[in-house]
Amino acid sequence: MNEKFEHLLLRAEQLISRIESVLPQALSQPDWTASVAYRYRKRSSGHGVLELQLSIAAQGALPAPAPPFVGFFLERVLPDPATARITREIFLAEMREVVIADPWHGPATLSLHAPELVPLAPREILGGQVNTVSWIKGGARLVAHSSAAFPRPVWG
Repeated sequence: MNEKFEHLLLRAEQLISRIESVLPQALSQPDWTASVAYRYRKRSSGHGVLELQLSIAAQGALPAPAPPFVGFFLERVLPDPATARITREIFLAEMREVVIADPWHGPATLSLHAPELVPLAPREILGGQVNTVSWIKGGARLVAHSSAAFPRPVWG
């Protein structure tokens, strides 16, 4: 090889190293035994939506039939200072080409705090499962819409 070609290869390797340093790195397998519960807590405003507690017991899928992933809920809250009202909308977005991997399972509890989600509450909880899920997001459709007056602050 000549000197110019070696210099070009060196610059290309440096460029590849710089590009690789900003790309997302591979995730390592989490140590599920180090934690006993995972929870989406109530917001600081006190309005909770979903609370799940799961104690990890074993690797693998939950030994019970699981419903398919077909969609997920999105919430949009739009304050309107001109009318002093808050519009709240909940959408259901489609999930396509769902891939589920790395399942872990154990006993679980579930509490639904949003009134729109209460009809979806299970009658009996057989357990909980944590896994990675990847999908392509499809279109979303509006499933609930409400409007209310701004809560007035209490100044003390």
